[in-house]
Amino acid sequence: MSAVPAIDRRHSLGGSDVAAALGLDPRKTPLDVWREKLLGADPINSPALRSGKFLEPAVIRRYQAMGMPAVLQVPLSRDGWRSGSVDAMTGEKQNIVVEVKTVSRRVFEADWGDAGTDDVPDRVLCQALWYAELADAEHSEVVAAVLPEDPDEVLGLTADEVAAACEIHVYPIARNREVEAQIVERAWKFWHVNVKQEIPPDRRDLEDTRKLWQRSRAGKYVEADAAAVRLLQALELCKGEASDVKERIDQLQFQIAEILRDNEGLVVRMPGSDTLSPILTWKTTKRDGYTVAPTEFRQFRFTKWWAKLTGAQQ
Repeated sequence: MSAVPAIDRRHSLGGSDVAAALGLDPRKTPLDVWREKLLGADPINSPALRSGKFLEPAVIRRYQAMGMPAVLQVPLSRDGWRSGSVDAMTGEKQNIVVEVKTVSRRVFEADWGDAGTDDVPDRVLCQALWYAELADAEHSEVVAAVLPEDPDEVLGLTADEVAAACEIHVYPIARNREVEAQIVERAWKFWHVNVKQEIPPDRRDLEDTRKLWQRSRAGKYVEADAAAVRLLQALELCKGEASDVKERIDQLQFQIAEILRDNEGLVVRMPGSDTLSPILTWKTTKRDGYTVAPTEFRQFRFTKWWAKLTGAQQ
């Protein structure tokens, strides 16, 4: 292992990549990572990720103020393909990896366990173990900064002021060399088979397939075999059922709207209470105008030939 001045994200597998590459990140698929490495596709850049990058140094400063001296931003590399940009290293010998995560109150309550345990989301655990193995650290600590529930509380504040308003929870992650070895082994396969040999990883969903095959080739077709025809039949049946459900939903909403008229909702007296509580609202919502930029997309549509084929088979 050696420290390097900077991490070349396209030519190595980093800590923010590994959980997704192994299929453990719900925000990002293995194909997303593959496209970033081979095609230079832009990494997924959500508001949550941007706010995390903005707040990380300030959260580390608050962590240091709690009596945890730390060296910030430690880039690491090994074996020519593994890398990591550790948020901080701390401990007497600077041998404890520190990883910062900023999370909303809703996400924290849904996905994170009690502070002082290792009950963190799988993607975070994978990243912490990757860094600990890469740095040969004593252990890792994940610092979760929980943002205030009301956005107005942090509107216009500096990063340090926002960090001061966050709840800070620390999760120690012990080394688990067996799991670390499994992570490295699977990551090696992803890098050397999928990336180096330019073999796309298994697609996880329709969106993955759309990303891989973004455009159709004019005049190019594939002959449908029996399995493909069965899939089309199943799809047509589902679309018909969905149409029936939509029609029923529209009719029910119409009947409810006739009850509401210009009222904002329906209220009832809950059992054991004299207070009226809303069970449904139908309020007026205003949207600002906007302009939609040109886009390209692919859409399934049955042709007249499909109708003739299925008619002939009946």
